[in-house]
Amino acid sequence: MRKGIKFAIIFCIIISILVVGLVGCKNTTYKYDNAKKYHVGNGTYDAAQVKAINVAWDDGTVDIICKDDATNVSVSEENNITDQDWVLHQYVDDKGTLWVKPFASKIDTDKKPTFEVKKLTITMPKILLTSAYVENHGEKTIVDGIVVKELETYNTGTGTTVKNARVTEKTKMVAQGITGGCYLSGEISGEVTINSALEASLSTTVSPSSINISTKRYAHVYLPAELDGYTAVVTSASKFVSDWETSDGSQSEEGTITKIAGNGRVQMNIKCSTEPIGSRNEIWIKKLILEA
Repeated sequence: MRKGIKFAIIFCIIISILVVGLVGCKNTTYKYDNAKKYHVGNGTYDAAQVKAINVAWDDGTVDIICKDDATNVSVSEENNITDQDWVLHQYVDDKGTLWVKPFASKIDTDKKPTFEVKKLTITMPKILLTSAYVENHGEKTIVDGIVVKELETYNTGTGTTVKNARVTEKTKMVAQGITGGCYLSGEISGEVTINSALEASLSTTVSPSSINISTKRYAHVYLPAELDGYTAVVTSASKFVSDWETSDGSQSEEGTITKIAGNGRVQMNIKCSTEPIGSRNEIWIKKLILEA
């Protein structure tokens, strides 16, 4: 009898824990490591301190501006917030990585106020960074003039624009918002991977080692006209335009597979899905005409 009572009590406790866990314990806490090392609000660092940047933003826009005449690294936020728990938090670790967060750690995001504006701006010299990671779940991200070995961006808002960039080894861009996409231009070497829920554009003055693009509405690629050797597998739902000689291959579920003639020094795999969005559903691979 006692065993039966014990079993019933234990069973009820387990069921109660499960119910509370599933219904009453929704975890909406925003957490990150080394929280005590972060400084609250704006900050300025000597350029020699910063070797890499890691940005995770949640609301508003992100602007990263690299200028020849900048002498230090400045991190600032434009906002309408009085509670310091909800403003910019930032610090540079012992390895030289600048970490940027939108709020204090261990904060309950269910209590997040309405931000009229929450704009992050990072201004820095054109120093060579080992890596840059920029994540934004708010609105648009703009990166202008960055010089970096490896660049990665992730955006769930209105897209990411990287312009006047020099990337030497690897670029990865992801955009999952229903507006905007991934737009990359500059001196882009190494591996390029772009995955956009809407549209993508790549314009480079040098030849990447590989290009992989997946998008829905359009993919526009502009490559140096004087360089030969592009070999591409292009899967397009509708329109395809190329300045290089092409040949159609087999059919796939996504559309016609087209190959661009070349010696294979630059491998490209570009896909534009069959989902019709708006009036354009196309892929361009065109020669970049440089201004004299």
